[in-house]
Amino acid sequence: MKILHITSHMGGGVGKAISDTVLNDTKNAHTILLLESPKNSIYADKCKKENISVLEVPSIKEIDNRIASTDVVILHWWDHPVMGKFFMEFPKVKGRYVIWIHVSGCTYPNVPFEFLEKFKRVLFTTPYSYEKYNSNLEQKEYLEKKSDVIYGLGELKSYDEKQDYSIHEKYIIGYVGTFTKSKLNNEFIQACERIIKRLKRVEFLMIGNMEDTSWILEKINEKHIEKYFNFTGFLPSIEECLKNIDVFGYPLNPFHFGSTENVILEAMSVGIPIVCLNQSTEKYIIDNEKNGLLADNMEDYVEKIIKLCEDRELAKQLGESAKNSIKEKYNLKDNIEKLNFVLEPLLAEEKIELRFEYETIEQYFLNFVGENERKFLLNCSPENVQYICNNFPIFCEQNKSSFLQFYRYFPEDEWIRQWQDAIIRYNKK
Repeated sequence: MKILHITSHMGGGVGKAISDTVLNDTKNAHTILLLESPKNSIYADKCKKENISVLEVPSIKEIDNRIASTDVVILHWWDHPVMGKFFMEFPKVKGRYVIWIHVSGCTYPNVPFEFLEKFKRVLFTTPYSYEKYNSNLEQKEYLEKKSDVIYGLGELKSYDEKQDYSIHEKYIIGYVGTFTKSKLNNEFIQACERIIKRLKRVEFLMIGNMEDTSWILEKINEKHIEKYFNFTGFLPSIEECLKNIDVFGYPLNPFHFGSTENVILEAMSVGIPIVCLNQSTEKYIIDNEKNGLLADNMEDYVEKIIKLCEDRELAKQLGESAKNSIKEKYNLKDNIEKLNFVLEPLLAEEKIELRFEYETIEQYFLNFVGENERKFLLNCSPENVQYICNNFPIFCEQNKSSFLQFYRYFPEDEWIRQWQDAIIRYNKK
């Protein structure tokens, strides 16, 4: 098959998933089309080095020609503004279009059924995505027939050497990822403080980009516990750091947008015991008390962290089981084979033209928010701004499909500008 990938960019976990998939698929010919130039070109360069065609910001004519001459088009979606622009001006070219959703879709960015049913095939990156449709069994049954779970994962190395489960000078609790309020649980620092009081010799190893950390640093300084935290900043490779971690603490906001959660998988591949909250996509990755621990709430999260510090044999058992889970369930080769199994039958189907009824960016934006958010977002009143900022922090971030990110791509849109200005004013109070 000739497969065309259309993606906003190739940064982060999505970039790794796309590059490792195309580089390890020996059956098909892949082309990658980037709608914007990459800020971090590591994965694009990796593909180019192996003679994978990567087109950066091609012309409309080039896009049309590529779609027309390919067998299957995979659109990688997580509600990036540049993809929104692409959908508003969608090519009038027939193709076999597949959508690969790289967020859970259960919270913002929300994925409505009417959007998904337009495509030949839907690829989710977590089984959790089906829960969105639990209230409508007809829609759920339709999607179950039309969709598959293809993890957005890269190649996970298998570590056969034994992880050191002995007690170190410090008990190191690791976290890898973004530190934004929409991803990390807002009670995280309070939980850390309770752990510090009980363990004393503890260090929180925080690996990730330092953007949007001001709220965490402020709370740490208020509580005078900064000496217990080690912020590394972004690291191109985290393998060596992972080997020094005693437990991987990953308590996320209950309304986070994550799906495959590659950082959990990477920690499991090293043999680190995991503690997550019993929610969202985490409960589909962690089999409680078998390959990790799931906490009922943040108080229970603290207790489970303490338990693993005190019971090193349990930590060892969970870590070794986690490594086996990666080999059995999150194998890149198997993931690629399943992708091919899903795509090959599409060759027998006719190509179709896709149409989307988004005349303004406001229409597009509101299509991917939940009903509760939509009723507040329709009116940019001070009361609604306050409600959105306090209850849906993702709309106020620099990126992650926020108003501020959409404004950078659509500064001329009055509705986007009003919300961007209102959020900035509110956050300055």
